[in-house]
Amino acid sequence: MKYIPKNAIKLRIAAAKRLRTIRRQLQAIDLSISIEINLIFLKITFTAKRRT
Repeated sequence: MKYIPKNAIKLRIAAAKRLRTIRRQLQAIDLSISIEINLIFLKITFTAKRRT
């Protein structure tokens, strides 16, 4: 078994946590963007239906 210093493990855990939080934030941003796009699309279709 190879010896791994404790601070390396701590760094790895910190990096993993950071990646996880970044991924969560990105998912939230993706969700909000998709919701906005859907709202815009609904508005466009609604106005198009009203015109015809």
